[in-house]
Amino acid sequence: MHTRRAGFGRQWVASMSALDLENETELRAEIDDLSLYLRGIPAELRESGAFTPYEVRLQQLLETLLTFRLKQALHRYESALGKDRMTNEQRATYEEIQQWVRSAERRHEETAKDYLRITTLLNSLIVTLEKRA
Repeated sequence: MHTRRAGFGRQWVASMSALDLENETELRAEIDDLSLYLRGIPAELRESGAFTPYEVRLQQLLETLLTFRLKQALHRYESALGKDRMTNEQRATYEEIQQWVRSAERRHEETAKDYLRITTLLNSLIVTLEKRA
């Protein structure tokens, strides 16, 4: 059994595209950088609400990483079983999980777009207010 797992792990790593590895590496690097930055800000300043957009962005990045890893796990599951070898119950469960992951991914994408829109609007507002001052 142990040999099978080791072989399966090698198969999984080999099946991951270089782009997936780069995306996860970049995502983790951004999470680490933002976390380090936020930890360096004094608590009273963080609690003022001035850094809420950064905290929201960190949460989005963490959710994106979770979704990415769920998709990887689903891919491993499908590769290990093969769709033709799944029972009807396994196939139904797998399809339900796939739908949930796709739904979560869409929600995260919509949230990220909303975040960018709000950030753009806030930046425009700040620029406008600074011009008036």
